[in-house]
Amino acid sequence: MIPKDAKQLDFPKHSYALLSLKVSNEYKPKYQIGYIQYYVKQLKDTNQSDDRDVAGEFELDRLLVDYRRHKGFAGWKGFYLGPHRRADKQFAEFLLVVKASPGRYRFKFIEASPIDFLGFPCASSQVPIYADFELPPNKVVYLGRVEATNRKKAEDRQVRAGPIIGLIPQAIAGFSDGAYDVQVVDNVEQDLRDFRDAYPVLEKYEVERQILTYEKILKETTGASR
Repeated sequence: MIPKDAKQLDFPKHSYALLSLKVSNEYKPKYQIGYIQYYVKQLKDTNQSDDRDVAGEFELDRLLVDYRRHKGFAGWKGFYLGPHRRADKQFAEFLLVVKASPGRYRFKFIEASPIDFLGFPCASSQVPIYADFELPPNKVVYLGRVEATNRKKAEDRQVRAGPIIGLIPQAIAGFSDGAYDVQVVDNVEQDLRDFRDAYPVLEKYEVERQILTYEKILKETTGASR
């Protein structure tokens, strides 16, 4: 976490990566994303992910969702994050801060869920990223802006936006027969204004561009069965 009243960043123990996300459920506009959870793994020299989890944390107070740390599946560690900005039945935007020791990492995917009127998830989806990045010592890097739009699947080889399990909620939200169109763009000027507004301490630091290289994810490239 970067506290609102932080006077300095946690150098040299940690470095920081900034990523913004704009996600839209065009297929079922009523079910826009209410919170997200990201999954990042540190890489060994062999390009294989090791067993260490990234200790990224967030501050959130935008919705009914409380700040909480969550142990993910298969040893992953993720963190729930509420939206920074949203437009009803159109999109939600999020600011992600990855705080971790210097090294090489793989940004795997972002789990994204709409929430019901009580603030609980009512369906689930995954925005695929599968891109590597470097955290240099004593640096803040900007990874870009992920823009993801859920649309009805146009062909079978597209990876579903979400699992079939939980059949009715997943179908109603458009995830079991939808697919995310994803692109990563350089939106550094606007994004840095938003990050520095959310975390004023960032005003003191230079931010280096390191835009993620994204390649379209299809079943044959991931081995996905869904």
